[in-house]
Amino acid sequence: MTQWRRPNKPSGFLALPAELRVRIYHLLLPYGQKIKFETVTSGRPGIRKPESSWFAHTVDGRDRVPLGPAECALFRVSKFVSDEARAVLYGENKFCFMVDSNQHIPLSLHSPLVFGPLGLGHRLGLLRNLRTIHLDVDTNDADVAWAVRRHRGRLDLFARILNEHAGDANQESLLTRLHVALHARPTSSETALIAETGQQRRTRHMFALESLAALRGIEEVHIEGVPPWFGECLERCMQGQGGDVLAVEWPDVWVKRKAHPNARPKKRLVTTRKCYQPIFNWKEFAERNGIAVPEDIDKYWAVTR
Repeated sequence: MTQWRRPNKPSGFLALPAELRVRIYHLLLPYGQKIKFETVTSGRPGIRKPESSWFAHTVDGRDRVPLGPAECALFRVSKFVSDEARAVLYGENKFCFMVDSNQHIPLSLHSPLVFGPLGLGHRLGLLRNLRTIHLDVDTNDADVAWAVRRHRGRLDLFARILNEHAGDANQESLLTRLHVALHARPTSSETALIAETGQQRRTRHMFALESLAALRGIEEVHIEGVPPWFGECLERCMQGQGGDVLAVEWPDVWVKRKAHPNARPKKRLVTTRKCYQPIFNWKEFAERNGIAVPEDIDKYWAVTR
């Protein structure tokens, strides 16, 4: 009885030159586009849930164009074809994510829903395949404390996902270009708009981007919406230049706090660092790398009671 043997040489589609196979992938998958996801579910505005439906579209200037169909069956043909198709879909498109400060359900601080359908549990690992990412960090919440905490947590999750398999030759992050923009959009609170200008709000939110300092070795990094000195520090750090940034040792103080309104106040040891103040010593990093800093830079580390 003759046994079936796998041919030594590829045949059919796999026998085509790589350039021709890529051309075929371009006919079946979107490429060279700026892809953005938006939730289309009804309910309380600003709150995202796992069961949200997502609308994928490309961004052409100010116009939104629905994303064309993608032949996802390609990813089930074989591992070889899947790897080549992923390189086109995830490598030749720019993916844009909105990191807002709104409440998310059920996880709010480390919410994966900022990554749209890629934030679902079975797809979260696909973020490692993206090569060009644009992050819009939106300061759209008048509550600075919660906004900064949510930004820190969500950006920390993003960095942890990309670093999860760092050093693994088979699953390391392929990210080569990262663009981060910090926006100060109008809030629903008119008093907040009167109290703070857009620049002041960005200053109070900018150190939430510190979570991205955990990323290393990205070829192209561009940070906008923050003071130039801090943007340059963060860019160099994420590119793996300038050495490590040191943590700040904030002093602790004893204060009286209530666990709930009807409880007796008890003494608790808390940090003097405000939620919007830096965790790392960016002043030392800047001076070590010859980055010009403002004269009043020490205000960011001032201890207030």
